[in-house]
Amino acid sequence: MPRSGNCDTVNSFPNRGQSPPRQRLFAIKYYCAFCKGRHAGRFFKPPDLRDRGKIYQAEKRWARMRPKYVPEDEIPPGDETNRLHRWGYNYYREMFNERQLIGLELSARMIAQMPNERIRNALATNLSDLLRYQNMLCRYDTVALKSLDVFSVHGFPIGLIQCESNFLGTVEPNKNICIGSGGWANIIEKFRKAKAYCDAPFEIRHGGQ
Repeated sequence: MPRSGNCDTVNSFPNRGQSPPRQRLFAIKYYCAFCKGRHAGRFFKPPDLRDRGKIYQAEKRWARMRPKYVPEDEIPPGDETNRLHRWGYNYYREMFNERQLIGLELSARMIAQMPNERIRNALATNLSDLLRYQNMLCRYDTVALKSLDVFSVHGFPIGLIQCESNFLGTVEPNKNICIGSGGWANIIEKFRKAKAYCDAPFEIRHGGQ
């Protein structure tokens, strides 16, 4: 029973037959290469009016777009996808917010225009990998302090707190090192290392350690 003095609203989860859970931005993790020497720990901040304004702009922009590459497919029934149905997810596109949909749609359009087939296929492979992190089923790893992709476990875990990764990724300016996980910069760097290994495979030999 609800306690006296609150809004007297009882929330039940999951919301079968209703729309997917709606998210509210309550914290932003950011990176400041110039401030880190004077700052202890990671950088977090509450969203301000400018941040909320960008969300509103993305929602309006997505409403005006006519996507070519975002699928309209329904999520089929299955051992794990039934969990999505219980939480109100009926279409694949419902697993993404407007900012992610805009980024993925524009990325797909640019990839499709690449004249070099090998580069086009490589970027399409990277886009497929990017999808694991650019959806609203991702969670924040409080130990590793980074975003976990949707397939970090075998299934579709749905929590009440989601983690949205920076779409482009964050790079340390002076060291050219990716910060965090889940963005284009991270995916491209992982692909680069994999292709470099294909060209020059190696084994690691331990010297007594």
